[in-house]
Amino acid sequence: MTMKQRKSFGSICAIACAAATIITFVSCSQEDEYYESDMFTRAESASDLSRLEAPPTYIPDAQNCGLWVLANLGGASMETVKAIAETKGWEEGDRLTNFLVFDIAQQLHGLSTHVQGLEAWNALIRFSSTALPSKIIIYTDEGEESHMAKPTGFEGSNVIYEDYSGPGKTWSIYRVFGVMY
Repeated sequence: MTMKQRKSFGSICAIACAAATIITFVSCSQEDEYYESDMFTRAESASDLSRLEAPPTYIPDAQNCGLWVLANLGGASMETVKAIAETKGWEEGDRLTNFLVFDIAQQLHGLSTHVQGLEAWNALIRFSSTALPSKIIIYTDEGEESHMAKPTGFEGSNVIYEDYSGPGKTWSIYRVFGVMY
């Protein structure tokens, strides 16, 4: 390559570099103008949702279904249940996980079996043709809407249960996610 060709090649590279820089600067400036307008991206709109005030996390003891069911299986007060839960890492106002409830239920009530899914359905179907154990807990798995209750009987393929709001409500056996007995 001759010296003249190298100069030409270097000039072409310099011009290409300058053009890329100008194009990048212009396109970024246009984006800034776009974002300064009333228009926004989905990411920006989602961040607005995160600024909404979250509901309070405090759950009254009487409405904390995990505490309620443990205290209403018999033989333990709400204070006793809370004291044991606190020794296991639970904090006032939090919901109890199904595994923590089972751990406490083993200690307080002698429960020995915790099944979920198909095994839970099979256990309930078996109990529907015989009898419910004297100490049993059922629960759903619906995120923040999960709920624990004390089953009291069956009505066809529904489990009749009692919770903190009173007796006589039902769930389909197939809505129940877990059973502890």
